[in-house]
Amino acid sequence: MSDVTLSAGPPAVRRRPPLSTWSILAMVASLGVCPLVTILAFPLGMLGLRDVRSKAKSGRRLCWTAMIIAAVVTPLTAWFMVWWNGEVRVPLMNGPLAPIQAGMDGDMEGFNEGFAPSAVAATPDVEAGRFLATLRGDYGLLKSIRVDDTREPIFAPDGWSVRVPYVFEFQHGRVPGEARFVMLEPGPDGNRLVLRFSSVLVGDDPVVAWPPAAADEEREPLPVRGILEQETSEPDA
Repeated sequence: MSDVTLSAGPPAVRRRPPLSTWSILAMVASLGVCPLVTILAFPLGMLGLRDVRSKAKSGRRLCWTAMIIAAVVTPLTAWFMVWWNGEVRVPLMNGPLAPIQAGMDGDMEGFNEGFAPSAVAATPDVEAGRFLATLRGDYGLLKSIRVDDTREPIFAPDGWSVRVPYVFEFQHGRVPGEARFVMLEPGPDGNRLVLRFSSVLVGDDPVVAWPPAAADEEREPLPVRGILEQETSEPDA
């Protein structure tokens, strides 16, 4: 009787279970920059785990990874948003209102705290007092400041300071002006965080400036918003 050799067929290919869509969405959410987005990784990850259990899909590790990343990133992004709002957004929206009002009330320490240390160190208090006295004499007490939405702000070439147009509301009327907000400036040990105004100009002719040297600086006028939008919308000839 001859031996018969049976040849085995090709091994069965084991197919990988499909990846849960919820696990992919959880990972995408966990990598966001807003806490309102990253926190979504938790419910999405739980939905993904349920998908893996009930429908025999893959993605368990992806779900857990997304939720761990979200647990780390969400507090950091939340803290950053609170910090950015308090240290950058609100000062830019309000302008140098608080320091000027403090100075008009005789609080020179409060006035100086609202401006960049380099500007304060280079300008004697007597100059600040003269600036405040001129404002009071020409326009009265400062009541409020709002961003002038008819003009565009201009960033410095390095991107770390910005000239912001404002409308100053005084007792005797509204006056246009601007202020320079500095985020970083060079220091002896490298760039340092400032987040203060370095100069303020009020009025057109004459300009009341602090520090006084700011009035003599060469600067382009802040572009009018309507004109800027018209120029950008016109096709090239």
